[in-house]
Amino acid sequence: MPNQATHEAAALPPATLVPIDGKSLPGQLVIPPSPIGLALVARLEHGGPASGAYEAIARAFVDKGFASFLVALDAANDAGASAPAGWLRGDVALISERIGAVIRWAAADTRIAGLPFGLFGVDTVAAAALVVASNDPPHLAAVVGCNARTDLVDRVLGKIAVPTLLIAGTRATDVLAANRVALEELRCEKRMVIAAGNLKESLQGRGARKVGNLAARWLDRHVARRIPSRPVR
Repeated sequence: MPNQATHEAAALPPATLVPIDGKSLPGQLVIPPSPIGLALVARLEHGGPASGAYEAIARAFVDKGFASFLVALDAANDAGASAPAGWLRGDVALISERIGAVIRWAAADTRIAGLPFGLFGVDTVAAAALVVASNDPPHLAAVVGCNARTDLVDRVLGKIAVPTLLIAGTRATDVLAANRVALEELRCEKRMVIAAGNLKESLQGRGARKVGNLAARWLDRHVARRIPSRPVR
């Protein structure tokens, strides 16, 4: 079967990262044969779309030939057992630090080290991904923000050099307006896709796969530029 992925999580000590006080962030690493790049799909377990939506998005990247790493940034429980659900959701700085930790982990793993990679996030995780992109980490090829809270990171937008795709829904008028402003402030190659209706709700159904396909095509296009012998799909 084409694009049949090999699940590598068992080889990782279940996708373990240890960058924060000895804690571990669990994730799902899927590596197809001869991956053309890596898609880092960062999520929060609380306060965002259900895990099935992210799994559909990760599969879209794998079907395009990418390795994917789907990681829950708030799954380490390092805030303590009494912390309220969603405690990390508003802390863009800490979320961006954790995304940076995932990038460092990926750079050290021999199966995926050196692959051009892209970042995908929703809501405040997307905002944090933009912060990470503004620091221009090695091998970053593109970033995709879905329903991104660009209003929280407007000061870094002009520093982003990698191609950036913003996806916003028409029902979340504040986010849509902020994304339109962000599009003007970005100095990199950029695009904005406006989806009809409530994007958060559509991510719970078929909309997740559609968003994943959009994101995978964006990353594929920009990874292809780094591999001259490979045609754009």
